[in-house]
Amino acid sequence: MVSIFNSLIENLTLHWINVFYIASIIIFSTILTIFLNIFYKNLKQKGKIQNFPVKKIWLNLGVAAAAIVLILTGLPGISNNIVRLIGVVIGAIVAFSSSTLIANFMSGILLKIIEPYKEGDMVKLKNIFGKVYHIGLLHTEVQTPFREIVNVPNLVTISDIITNYTKGGYLINVDVSIGYDISHNKVEDMLLHAMKLTGLSEPFVLVTDLGSYAVKYRAKGIIRDVTKIISTESRLRKKILDEFSINDIEILSPFYVNMKNVPYNKCIMAQNPGKAPAKIGEKKPEEVMYERADKEVTKKNKKRAEKNISHAFKKIIPE
Repeated sequence: MVSIFNSLIENLTLHWINVFYIASIIIFSTILTIFLNIFYKNLKQKGKIQNFPVKKIWLNLGVAAAAIVLILTGLPGISNNIVRLIGVVIGAIVAFSSSTLIANFMSGILLKIIEPYKEGDMVKLKNIFGKVYHIGLLHTEVQTPFREIVNVPNLVTISDIITNYTKGGYLINVDVSIGYDISHNKVEDMLLHAMKLTGLSEPFVLVTDLGSYAVKYRAKGIIRDVTKIISTESRLRKKILDEFSINDIEILSPFYVNMKNVPYNKCIMAQNPGKAPAKIGEKKPEEVMYERADKEVTKKNKKRAEKNISHAFKKIIPE
């Protein structure tokens, strides 16, 4: 028993530097982990945890991995070849991923800071139009009107033009061509009336071209709910058709050619169809186009609201 105790004392005396080195790393990593947990707790209490780009578990894992690597490099029994192999693997990963992974990661952090768009916004990223439903550190997920899920790398997003249709509303444009025999004042009145029936705010009409066969007009109005851009444009075109049909005016877009023998005073346009009956239970186009994005955004907003409520109760009723 005495010999075992003496042997232990001798080993501790010989390797006290290594023991101190390992203990220092463990203590430092533990303190750093506690500090990170306190930092995240403060962010939650302030309601800013959603804007922080890195999750707590990844930071804790990073601290633990760094501590293990430092301990392995300090142990005398570990071969230098193993340490070199670890260094080569880490270096290779960094070298091969530096141009893509790290760049996308840094772009993701930048997106979290400047917030050019958020989940639920209608945007155009690198000619991809749709609704944002997830913003990650490496890519942004967008659902297009064709129900496609497109992953746009954050590096591509941050280095290209970002168009956010949600901020400030969207100006709808619809072109129509009318013959020279119709007064432009009358055409403008009908287009303005059609836009008001559609629900657009601040409508106006421009004359964009005096063509060989007709005058080209552009009806423009602001839609506040940009999630309904496509269906609103379609509804505006229907209202324009109805408005001109009621007034027996033919739309020449781009120009009208009719080879039939018809009476001179007969109107070619379809007669006023009247108001279409409402279809019960029918989904709106955007509900079909962005179904998955809407569900994801609603789920995340619900979780955030629940967290904010729980934090508010904790402030009112401390534990």
